[in-house]
This record gives sequence, structure tokens and C-alpha cells, in this order.
Amino acid sequence: MHKRLFLIIITLHAIYLSSIHAQMMGGGRQSAMQIERLQVRELFNRSLYGGRFEPIQTYPQPSLVSGVIRAMHVRPGDYVRTGQLLYTVQQTVVAQNYLPTPIYAQNSGMVVHIDLNVGERVQANTSVITLAKTDKIKIRLAISEKDFHQLSLGDSVYLPGRIESANALIEATQERIRRSEDPQFKESMREIIRQQRQIITQSQGTITYLPIIPNYQTGLFTIEVTFDYAPDLFFGKFERVELRTNRTHSIAVRQSAILVRYGRSHVLQVDENNIVSYRQVELGEAFGDYVVILTGIEAGEEIIRELPGRIPQSGDTVRVSRPNQQPENTQQQGNNQTQNNQQQGNNPSPTLPRN
Repeated sequence: MHKRLFLIIITLHAIYLSSIHAQMMGGGRQSAMQIERLQVRELFNRSLYGGRFEPIQTYPQPSLVSGVIRAMHVRPGDYVRTGQLLYTVQQTVVAQNYLPTPIYAQNSGMVVHIDLNVGERVQANTSVITLAKTDKIKIRLAISEKDFHQLSLGDSVYLPGRIESANALIEATQERIRRSEDPQFKESMREIIRQQRQIITQSQGTITYLPIIPNYQTGLFTIEVTFDYAPDLFFGKFERVELRTNRTHSIAVRQSAILVRYGRSHVLQVDENNIVSYRQVELGEAFGDYVVILTGIEAGEEIIRELPGRIPQSGDTVRVSRPNQQPENTQQQGNNQTQNNQQQGNNPSPTLPRN
């Protein structure tokens, strides 16, 4: 009796060990492991600063004569073109009776300020109206020495708040398209996606001015970044701006894909037969969730994207999932987040778009 019970226990134990081994070897109902094909990525650190939009250039519109403002033909916010009537001035000359003198716009732009009102006196060559150029707008950013010396004129900068909102709406709209059978509805949703992608494009600007010296009182460098004008990017609006520094192009993997054994780093490479091979790699600099691979594996090879709870051994066969890979956004961000005295909060910003 005891011998039979002993044999039953041994048999059950053997079955249990066999099932564990089968799971590790890819049998049973083991969850499929996500596979990632290695690629060269653009990597960078990211710094966040805040500022307010302002015109890149303003144009005073002076009176040509002395007198009293007789009539005003524009209002703040109006867009005027060169030669358009702005205001009239009644000259005040003793014993003379002149017709009101019309003052025309010398430049095209938006009326951003009216310095004098109807009935007020004006001297010749004194500005009455100020116009602002509207095809471009700029933000001044006071940035740290550390970031300043890694920037160049013409570098791209981004508005992460707008990009994040646009990407979220694109994803939600794409989901609505997938669920709909109505061609008209789908086309209207595609138009929304096109508009949001335009917003993303408008959310990329460039560095247009780098100073020679800092503000010696604060130690900060005031740079200028320029964006194309958009209706929601009005003068005075506060926006966070993302700067990208320490740019490099390298093979990189998620840090969650790295296995450390005996003080050495490995990735779990998977061949075309789904057989696992431990590959010792040399790691470089970390950029957020990603770390650079210096040596040990090449672009195009496949690895397990994230280490599972039960790690397979070298030589094991595993179940894998190879989705139709769209190259992930290769502009991966780092952890270098900075804020100046204008910025509110310290939330990381998104990266540019999943088109």
C-alpha cells in the first residue's frame, strides 16, 4: 500500500516537472513572447522650458503730420495690407483749414496696439498704430549652460502639449474608423486625422537665435525659437517647448530587455526557428527607457522585447509573436527635464508623431 502511494507521488511529481519544462520549451499554453527587430534609432535627451509667444517683428505706423486723430479705421486684431487706410489726422495749423490727412499702412500685418484714440493729439512721426508680422511667431527661452552648449542654430524644437493632444485624437479617431461601416463617416474622420497631423507639423519649430553671452545675473542664456503661425498660437500664449540635446544614432533596446548574469549584460536573441540564444552585449548611455548597445548584436536581429517572469534558457524553443512591425517612433526621449522660472509643472512631454 505504501509502495503504491509512493509510486503515485513520484509519478505526479514527474508529470509536474515535465509540464514546467514543456512551458519553458514553448509547449503547453505558454504566453507568446513579443519579439523586437533591432534597428538604429535616433536617441536624445530632452529638456523642457516655458515661454510666451510674441511677434518676430513689429512695425510702427507713424503719423505724417501733427494734429488731432479724426477717425480710426481699424481695430486690434485686424489684419491689414500695405496701402490700407488706417486712420485720419486733422492738421492744426493757424488760419488754415486742411482736409483730414489719411494715413495708410506702410506694412502688412496684424494690428496689435493702438497708441492714440480719436480726439487725441499726435505729433508728426509719432507712432499711432503698431502692426505685427504674423507668418512666424517666436518664444524666448532662458536656458541653462548645460543645454545651451549642445544646441545649434536651426535645431528643431517641439510643442509637446499640442503634439500629445493631436496624437491622442488621432488614435481615438482611428479606432472610430475601424468600428464604422459608413464610408461617409470614415471620410469625415480621415479629415480630422489630416487636420491633427497638420497641427503636429505646426508644432515643430527651429532655433533662430543663440546669444554670445548669458545674463550674468541669472547665468541663463536667452535663445529664440520660431514657429509657423497658427490660429491657436496667439501672442501671449504660454507653451512648453521641448529641446533635444545629446543626439546620437545607435542600436538601442529597452532596458527591460536586458538580462544581467554574473555581472554581465545579455539580451535574449531569437532565431528564425524561435530558439533562444543568450548574447552578451556591451551597454552604452541610457536615454530614458532605452539603452545603447555598443557591441554584441547587430541591427536586424530579433530579441525578446521584455523579459518574462520565467526566463527561458539558452537553447530553449519559445512561442513568439511577430507583429507586422511599424518602426517605432525612433525619436526616443531621455530623462533630462529642465524648467525655467516660467514653466509650470515637470511632466514629461510626448515625442513626435506616430504618422
